[in-house]
Parts: sequence; structure tokens; C-alpha cells
Amino acid sequence: MFYSLLLVLAAVAVPGPECQTQCGGVEIQYPFGIGDSCSRAVAFNVSCLQVQDGAYKPFLALGVFELLNISLIDSTIRETNHISMYCYNSSSGFMESSTWSFDVSKSPFRFSDVHNKFTVIGCNTLAYIYDSAGKGYQSGCVSTCQNLTDLAEGSCSGLGCCQTAIPRGMGFYNVSFDGGFDTSQIWRFGRCSYAISMSAITARALQEGFVTTRKEGTGVLVKQDGNFPIKAIHATLILA
Repeated sequence: MFYSLLLVLAAVAVPGPECQTQCGGVEIQYPFGIGDSCSRAVAFNVSCLQVQDGAYKPFLALGVFELLNISLIDSTIRETNHISMYCYNSSSGFMESSTWSFDVSKSPFRFSDVHNKFTVIGCNTLAYIYDSAGKGYQSGCVSTCQNLTDLAEGSCSGLGCCQTAIPRGMGFYNVSFDGGFDTSQIWRFGRCSYAISMSAITARALQEGFVTTRKEGTGVLVKQDGNFPIKAIHATLILA
């Protein structure tokens, strides 16, 4: 089926010579394209936007998420994803939450259950991931540690970092934190908790830095085509 897919794409449409094929070092391969006339459909439109210092980067979803890679072989794309945070404010004495949801349910994409893990990082953290209605899929992950010396480099098994699988075919998720787990007593070395659906490999590399500091940021998410084998090691979305 993989070869059939490539043959169909080649036969149905080949972008014209006027179509830009790269942006920010990322190769934009059909069915994706920069502009309506260069892509297969609106869902595959890529915007090449200037971000800073004159640099350009590719974005899907009207410039919200940066596109990092397109792999026709693996039927996957990789893009950034917002990180949800739950941090103690030592000035106010209260916890402050900033959580994100992600909806691709009306697009051709689905979150890859092979590449992505729901990842929780923190020293007193319980976070949940659930579907749009909150009545279907729901899962959680707990992460604890007494001090930074507890952290095991490269490990994500509950000590400062926790990961759990997401279901196949998932197209929407919400994130929330359990208020019974806060960092008011450990804020001097770990005042923030983080949660994100992202590449399992990337999450481990972020573990120690996220526990010790508050970072506004993004992680890597992968989308994939569920009908074809997946070989990438980063987070992915699936072409349904």
C-alpha cells in the first residue's frame, strides 16, 4: 500500500514549478504545499512565515504550530505542541495553571499512538489527558521526587517524569492538573509541573530543565497516517 500511495500522489498532481518546495530548511512535499494551488487540500496548506531575525519557518493551522518534518515514507509529519503548566507563584501564594487542548478531529490527521506519549514532568504532579466530552477516554500520570538528586537521567518512570500511552485514532485531547498535587512546599527547587502529548524521546531530554525552571515553550508532536507502518522515533500525527 505504501508504494500505491506514492504512485497515486505522483499521478494525481505534481505541483507546478512556481510552487515553493522548502521553508526554513524543511522540504514541503506534496500533498502538502505552500499556498492553495500547491497543496492537495486546505488541510495540507503550509504557511511560510517570517518569525525573527529575517528567518522563515513553515506552519500548519494558520501559523499556530511549527512544522518540523514531513515523511511520505512513514506517512507522518512532526510539529510543535504547546506545553501545559501548573506553577506555584511565591508572591501570591497560589498555584497558577495554563493548560492547552489540541483538536485535529476535523482534519485528515490523528495523533500517533506509536510515537507520542502523554508526558508529565514535575516533583509533585498528577495530570490528566481526556477526550472532548470527558466521558470517554481518560488517563493520568503521576510524577514525584524529593529533590533533584532523585532524578534519573534519561528515565521517565515516575521519578520526576512519567509517561503513559495514548489510544489509537485520537483526534482531540484536553489536559488538566489535579489540585491536590501542588508545588507550594517544594517551589524552591521545583515550582512547576508540566504535561504534554509529545515524542517520548524528546520528553526525556527535557526532564531536568523543566523540573528546575519555568519555561514557556513547546514540545514536539507527531502526526501520522494510520494505514501505513510508522518508523520515526519522535511525536507524530496520522493521516486518517
